[in-house]
Amino acid sequence: STPSSSSGGGGGRVITPFCEAFSAYPDFVAAMESQTCGGGRNTTGGVGQTNFPSAMVFNGGFHGQYDRMLYQGGRVVPSESIVAMDTQAGGENSASNHDALMCSFFAHADVLAFGNTTSATRSVTPKQSQNNDAENVAEGNRPSTLLLCGRCDAFTCGQLVALAEHRAVVVARLWDTDPFSECGGSTLREIEISRLKEKLQKLHLQGSEDDCFDNGQVDTKVNFATTTILSHYAKRVQQNEYLSQRG
Repeated sequence: STPSSSSGGGGGRVITPFCEAFSAYPDFVAAMESQTCGGGRNTTGGVGQTNFPSAMVFNGGFHGQYDRMLYQGGRVVPSESIVAMDTQAGGENSASNHDALMCSFFAHADVLAFGNTTSATRSVTPKQSQNNDAENVAEGNRPSTLLLCGRCDAFTCGQLVALAEHRAVVVARLWDTDPFSECGGSTLREIEISRLKEKLQKLHLQGSEDDCFDNGQVDTKVNFATTTILSHYAKRVQQNEYLSQRG
């Protein structure tokens, strides 16, 4: 896939693991790209391109939660699918279950690429669902990437980590975003957390909604709506403590 389709102009993508061994891979990629491609600073320390959306990676899950959007959505969303050819599950039916999983993997890719508008494909659609043809038509021509691994072992995991890291850094470079910026989202949130903790401590001590105001003036350090809700929260905590002490 191209950098623009993997985490650029398309606004993100869906990564679908087709086996439980790779269930954590989408979340790892999401964390990686949000840190390297989601910053607002360019490589020279200035403000990056404002039209570049933050990296968004969605976990497609095991049950096809996003299939309808991927096949028929009005906006084309790039997608990736990952599977291991060797099954690591035991049991009597493990081989047949993995056969069905592999068929599902390639069926997903074929519908994305070619759709199901051919008569050969639509002939197997259940009769009860053929009444509304529009609901059963996928036009295809939607970008997708297939990651087909031999098995999920330490070597394969290392390859996947290297792939995610290299791709994220290259995308960040193409969009002139600093992938090694030290200031992250958590740092920005900590500044606001310290102010809210100070305000909430005052509310706990006074236990009055009137503390939304300081000496008759609105506290401009904290958002007024947030202060009001925190005041209700503090009052609720005190009421629960009072009831627990009486009980």
